[in-house]
Amino acid sequence: MPVETMESKRMTEPSHKSTFFRQSGWMVASAVVGGVFMAGVHGFSKVLPPAEYSAMAVLLQVLNGMTIPALGLQMVFAQQTSAAVTEIQRQQLVSTVRAVMRWTFCIWLCMAVVTIVWHNKFIAALKLSNPAALWVTLAVGLVMLWFPIF
Repeated sequence: MPVETMESKRMTEPSHKSTFFRQSGWMVASAVVGGVFMAGVHGFSKVLPPAEYSAMAVLLQVLNGMTIPALGLQMVFAQQTSAAVTEIQRQQLVSTVRAVMRWTFCIWLCMAVVTIVWHNKFIAALKLSNPAALWVTLAVGLVMLWFPIF
C-alpha cells in the first residue's frame, strides 16, 4: 500500500471538506423536512374526530419514545462508519451492526409480546377505536429502531 505524501494529503483535503459540508447539508435538510412533516401532522386535527386525533397523537408519542435509543445508535454508527477505513474495520462494523440489529429486534420482540398479552388493556387505556392502530404502531416501531442504523 503506497504511503501518502504531504502533497497528496493537501490535494484531498478540499474534497474531504466539500464532502463533509455536502453530507452535513443533507442531514440538516432531512432534519428540517422531518420537522415540517411532524408539524404537518397536526393539520389532521381539522379532519379527524377529536378522539381519533388524540389517539394518533398518543401513538406518535409512543413512537418518539421508542426512537430515543435509536438516536444514540445513529451517532455511534455514523462515527464508526466514517472511521472504518480498512477491510478489517469494515468487517468489525458489519458484525457490530448485525449484533445491534439482533439485540434491538429482541427488545422489540419483548415489547411485542407485552403488547400481545395486554393488548386489550392498551386499547382501552389509549381509547383506540381501531385496534389496528396499535399493531401498526408496533410494526413501525421496529422500523424506527432499525432506521438510524442504516
